[in-house]
Amino acid sequence: MSRAVARRSLPPFLRLRSPPCDDGYWIGRLDHKDWLSPNEVLKIFASIGDPRLIASSFRRACGRRDYKPSEALYSLMIDRLAGCRRFGDVEELLAMARAERFRFSDEFFYRLIKMYGNVANHPEKAIETLFAMPGCGCWPSTKTFNYVLHMLVCRRQYEVVHEVYLSAPRLGVTLDTCCFNILVKGLCQFGRFDDAISLLNEMPKQGCAPNATTYSTLMNFLCQSGQVDRAFELCERMQEEDIAADTIVYNILISGLCREQRVTEAFDLFKSMVPKGCYPNSGTYQVLLDGLLSSEMFLEAKGLVSMMSAERMRPGFSSYKLLIDGLCNVNCVDDAHLVLKQMVEQGFVPRLLAIKFHAHNLDWKMHALSFQRMYYVEKNLVWEQQGLENDVPWAHGCQSPWTKLKMMELFANANKTASQPLHMRPSQCAAISQHMQQESDMVFWCWKVQVLIRQATFAGMDFGDHRRKPNVVGKFTVAAALTVMCIVVLKQSPGFSSTSVFSRHEIGVTHVLVTGGAGYIGSHATLRLLRDNYRVTIVDNLSRGNMGAVRVLQWLFPEPGRLQFIYADLGDAKVVNKIFSENAFDAVMHFAAVAYVGESTMEPLRYYHNITSNTLTVLEAMAAHNVKTLIYSSTCATYGEPDTMPITEATPQNPINPYGKAKKMAEDIILDFSRRSEMAVMILRYFNVIGSDPEGRLGEAPRPELREHGRISGACFDAALGIIPGLKVRGTDYPTADGTCIRDYIDVTDLVDAHVKALDKAQPGKVGIYNVGTGHGRSVKEFVEACKKATGANIKVDFLARRPGDYAEVYSDPSKIHDELNWTARHTDLRESLSTAWKWQKTHPSGYGST
Repeated sequence: MSRAVARRSLPPFLRLRSPPCDDGYWIGRLDHKDWLSPNEVLKIFASIGDPRLIASSFRRACGRRDYKPSEALYSLMIDRLAGCRRFGDVEELLAMARAERFRFSDEFFYRLIKMYGNVANHPEKAIETLFAMPGCGCWPSTKTFNYVLHMLVCRRQYEVVHEVYLSAPRLGVTLDTCCFNILVKGLCQFGRFDDAISLLNEMPKQGCAPNATTYSTLMNFLCQSGQVDRAFELCERMQEEDIAADTIVYNILISGLCREQRVTEAFDLFKSMVPKGCYPNSGTYQVLLDGLLSSEMFLEAKGLVSMMSAERMRPGFSSYKLLIDGLCNVNCVDDAHLVLKQMVEQGFVPRLLAIKFHAHNLDWKMHALSFQRMYYVEKNLVWEQQGLENDVPWAHGCQSPWTKLKMMELFANANKTASQPLHMRPSQCAAISQHMQQESDMVFWCWKVQVLIRQATFAGMDFGDHRRKPNVVGKFTVAAALTVMCIVVLKQSPGFSSTSVFSRHEIGVTHVLVTGGAGYIGSHATLRLLRDNYRVTIVDNLSRGNMGAVRVLQWLFPEPGRLQFIYADLGDAKVVNKIFSENAFDAVMHFAAVAYVGESTMEPLRYYHNITSNTLTVLEAMAAHNVKTLIYSSTCATYGEPDTMPITEATPQNPINPYGKAKKMAEDIILDFSRRSEMAVMILRYFNVIGSDPEGRLGEAPRPELREHGRISGACFDAALGIIPGLKVRGTDYPTADGTCIRDYIDVTDLVDAHVKALDKAQPGKVGIYNVGTGHGRSVKEFVEACKKATGANIKVDFLARRPGDYAEVYSDPSKIHDELNWTARHTDLRESLSTAWKWQKTHPSGYGST
């Protein structure tokens, strides 16, 4: 059944009918005289509310002559029984299956073993099931075998691990690198580092080769045990074997150095990452920041926090707390104030702060209850009592609205105990608070309410009386007001509900993960999916995407449960797995990638890591969380320079630049994995993308530093807007009619339409590979002339030498996608597509930051 049919609403006569919900109704349908389809039986067992009735109902269903149970039904029943911990009924069902000599797939046994290990807490039964698989007509896969090994390692049952490992030949399992990685982890946990390292020599004998994960596991345990130098020896051995160190390896080594207070060496290692083609992630910055803070190098830590902010990364709350605390200790008040402002700007809510007034030296100090230290807000503040009677001029001169509120709070508290009362009228308090009207931070408003309530309480007191007066009513009023405010805020927050709709599957709703959904193509695909009533989660690290595009989508579809955005890097496997575990995805559209041919020739390692390695991370997460549909965004660059035109899907792939090579490697990984799984895979190789949303809601807005690598359409528009002096065309000596490159230009609207059709047509266990283009090539000179007509500007054109890695002529043959997916490009007028994009560019000259 296609996804379009699955999303179709029920007929009117079924919507008007209120379906019965009692178990008797559903069980009674098993005795219906008409034929029962397999899907109908699945619906019956999914609707039975009492799990105790499942086994008896199954026997009743098996008694029908027109029905034989399927693996899907067994899986459904076992999942439900396991959720209720009725493992005796599970054994009864399996016994019935064995009696009928029912043959299950490896995927069924994999789920069954996971149930025994994770839910039933019965690892012995999991091992018994693994050993019994050949007798049931199913040989275990490497994935199932590795899961049992990993389960035993996690339970630290090392003796049994060795027994299972030796059974691999008997079970017909081919050992892979993942298997040895699990063994390495177990030996390291047991403290047998020498034995773990010796496995590096054993792996080639078994036809395997250690990878970065193997070495990173060893290094991690060595660093935890204080053997950092030995970990560096492994790193050198890793490089000698031509295994590229990834970010995780660097994070482990930096963490080990910081743990031994060798922070200077850690910082040098951090600076060497990028020249070696490895880019730090948030974990790299955080572990280095923790090391600087523990070594009391607070000024260096402040500089690192500024670097993190420039890279759109955020330190943890505790790191901010320790940094501000340390800067105050070394009397760097201005730096601490800047860090506090940056903390608030990044969305952190500092804990409520109290103010102390020291009458002897007239210093104003802010004491953070969570920081345990004094923080100087304004030093040597000179004031006169009579000045307060008229106005509060010094409050208007304060740079920080935070400081204004603290001072306002100070006067509310100081009036209670001052030897000479400080009179401050409620109107003056309100005058100060007016400066906060533009602030949206909840903490500021909590303080504002608190201060105004206290002023109202103090207004009825005679401050000329020097005796201490009880303020029980005032304290009670403050506590009650703040409690009510917190309850209101919490109830209105989206996170108040117990379960997010994104974390559960719903019948008729397809939840799609769009990686790179903040980018040019990804945002347009998200718009189309939302328009077609899909549920969408965007994952993007905003290195090439735009948060402005996400905000546009959120504004267009504000309904709860339609769209969520997650800021994350696909290079962080732990974060990716966490995202998959917290969300119920039905499909993945994988757009996220760096995608500039010229840049790939200058930074090849970055492209291989970003495209190939990150795709592998996504595939592993999909496999671990049973997500069965992948729509992969590939490129015509995988074909290189074909001998004949047009390009068909059967054209040999011979990429000539790192971008195309990285994409081809990712395709190969996907194809290899799909052969051993039931995943539905669609690979779309598209050509040069132009255009924008016809209604002007989205467009292309690359970062300024990337414009030189960007699409030719962006350069034309920049020249028309006067952002750059003219257009630079690279290459006029190609073997074409006018000497410039020939390309197939596809409108982004047609492109996302192809992705949605591929999603609807995806079938389990099948792979579809399609070229997405118009089938017509246009030269660069033709493109420039069309752009001049679309913009109405006289664009200056400079002709330069070829760009490295480019090829002369590329255009597609879209026959296959037309025949199989019923897709045809509709926006084939080059000038029309450029005019649509130009309208958005004119109204957004600075990208999504324009009004």
